[in-house]
Amino acid sequence: MDVSISIIFLIVCARIGLYISKKRRTAEQAKKRTAKMLKKVCKKDGLLLPLPLELPNYANDYMLLLWRGTIYILRIFHWGTRLIGKATEKQWKLVHASEVRTIVNPLIEMEKDLSWIRQQLSGSPLQYLEVAPLIILADNFSPPILSIDNEAKPYVITYYQLKRWLKSRPDQLIGPKCTHKEIITQVIKIS
Repeated sequence: MDVSISIIFLIVCARIGLYISKKRRTAEQAKKRTAKMLKKVCKKDGLLLPLPLELPNYANDYMLLLWRGTIYILRIFHWGTRLIGKATEKQWKLVHASEVRTIVNPLIEMEKDLSWIRQQLSGSPLQYLEVAPLIILADNFSPPILSIDNEAKPYVITYYQLKRWLKSRPDQLIGPKCTHKEIITQVIKIS
């Protein structure tokens, strides 16, 4: 009798856990989860910035991050436990179990955004800041597997690698040194 109650209890708990996991598997929750981690990690060396509405490919799954002399345009994917693609391919695939979703290559898609931000920074004291894309797979179902080529690897990470990846980034400010406050005030002007 006690064993059957324990088994029923475990099944109910597993069902509740699965329900909560599926409920949190949305674009909004992935962005919220990522923003929370970035705010925690970026206390001294970085800043999560408001996204400029003038950005050519403005989308809800984008974020802007200033981190150690680099401005990253983040694109967050909330679904997919495997990403398949090459930097030069027009289409990538997000896979979960037997379901496959084809997406436009985010690295190619983000080129307009990167050049727009570089253009906004040109002529300012921040023209030396590097601007780079960063694609984050934030599926909370399980840690995603990346099946991408070496050319795309520096720009694609999983949510679970994000903290370690950020801390491993060196300070990449080239040109005249600006204080962190000067960088933030200049970047906020364009956003």
